[in-house]
Amino acid sequence: MAENASLSQQENNRNVEILYSLAEIYYSMHLINLVEDTVIPFSSRDEVKTIVNKKTDASAQMKEVMSSTVVDDFKEAALKFTDLKTLAKRMKHRKLLEAQFVGNRIGWFVASFIKVESDSEGRAVKVLFTTRSIDEEKRKEENLINESNTDELTGFYNRRAYDMTAKYFAKNGLGENFVYVSIDINGLKVVNDTIGHGAGDELILGACDCMKKAFSDYGKLYRVGGDEFVAILSASENELELIKEKLKVAISSWKGQLVDSVSMSCGYVVKSETINLALHDISVLADKRMYEDKSRYYRQAGFDRRGQRDAHVALCALYTKILKISLTDDSYQIINIDKDEQREELGFSLKVSEWLHKFGEAGLIHPDDLEDYYRKTDFSFIREHFKNSTDSLMFTYRRKYGKDYRKVMMEIIPANDYSETSQYYFLYVKKIE
Repeated sequence: MAENASLSQQENNRNVEILYSLAEIYYSMHLINLVEDTVIPFSSRDEVKTIVNKKTDASAQMKEVMSSTVVDDFKEAALKFTDLKTLAKRMKHRKLLEAQFVGNRIGWFVASFIKVESDSEGRAVKVLFTTRSIDEEKRKEENLINESNTDELTGFYNRRAYDMTAKYFAKNGLGENFVYVSIDINGLKVVNDTIGHGAGDELILGACDCMKKAFSDYGKLYRVGGDEFVAILSASENELELIKEKLKVAISSWKGQLVDSVSMSCGYVVKSETINLALHDISVLADKRMYEDKSRYYRQAGFDRRGQRDAHVALCALYTKILKISLTDDSYQIINIDKDEQREELGFSLKVSEWLHKFGEAGLIHPDDLEDYYRKTDFSFIREHFKNSTDSLMFTYRRKYGKDYRKVMMEIIPANDYSETSQYYFLYVKKIE
């Protein structure tokens, strides 16, 4: 018996020695008896020692430690995680509980409850509570994430970050003052071809500087292509007007060493236009408006016809169908169209009203969307819409491609030569899924 007691004492001594050795790794380590509500410290730093050495129960000590050492943003979660009164139940049949928080002094740390002893029902009776700093690891992780989400030249968020933002909005919805801006730098190809890529980089950075001055107080900026940018903002109607004016002033005052001036084309979409639209749908609409702005820029500038053609081609490439339609005489002019769209089995007709209606009869529109499609492509509905509003008529429906349905957007806007007696409109159709 005496020999067994001696061996047991030796084992206990080794266990304690191991615990104290491990304690050097951790910021703090404490053995907590949940039944007796007591705590035995193995290691702790000064700010924790002064609290743990007080003659209070373990629950009160834990609450005071978390309240005084964890930053405000994490305090509520930390107090809930370290609530010793609920811990036994939370650790039933579990050996480990862990969570990460931010401390006032040590930054990011991981807090762990390790089950040491349990009762007959598997609930924790004694636990080892440890904390370990992971601030350096977190900073490295954050730096890697920032690098992977940042465009190297401009410092803006990159395409990867933009795709993550799109997923966030798909899950959480759009904010009350949501604004989406599609931005393209005018004339970058000409600068690259005639002055060189160094000048092209200067033009890009100059444009970015202007964007920062106008947009950065209201949201995030993304570089999604070579000269293509997106701003996702939260701004009221009045703030948006101020943003546009800031951008105009910044552009007019910029001058580089190799390039004399900078110009950008922008397409804006605001919250009121985004009902039932996913971010991808919104980006398509913003791109269309941006290309229209680019076309106006080249017309007003009166030069670089090649650039104007490029803008027109880029705009047309976004759509499977662009028609200039007349409600006055039920006719149309084809601006751009996929060849497959001009088939009789798809409802193709010489009258635009027949074409639109027969397309619905062709069985290519999802049955649940057909009634809304007929209603919104009816001439009387279109006339009534533009009688009461200057906003574009835009709606989505599901169209059959092969065996599957894909979402399609149709938008109708008045043409420049529209009048009540000559009702000309542009009709755009675009696949958005």
